Amino acid sequence: MRIYSFLSLLLGGIICLANWIWFYQAVRDRLKGTDPHPTPPLVGAFFLGVGLAGFEATRPYALLAIVADWGTLYLLISTPRIIVSLFRDRRSFHRGDASPNENSEHTGHS
Repeated sequence: MRIYSFLSLLLGGIICLANWIWFYQAVRDRLKGTDPHPTPPLVGAFFLGVGLAGFEATRPYALLAIVADWGTLYLLISTPRIIVSLFRDRRSFHRGDASPNENSEHTGHS
């Protein structure tokens, strides 16, 4: 069982490190004015948390994996904006306004 915990901890640590490298590159690209990279994967916190929970000494710190992984932290920070966007798009869709994904010039107003 400890070997699986160790492998999960190792894999989660590698993914978390890659996500933080992604964050550095995205900030660097934004400062340069170029297009940002796509969003990072969310699986790093899962593997890191499972790996930390597999050892008695690190079990109390397993939930810190959520903060240690930039992919999961990015989702937590973006969640309010995503929810607001979903409700705003849903309201405009029900009013008859054009969907934000459509490229038409129809506004729905007569």
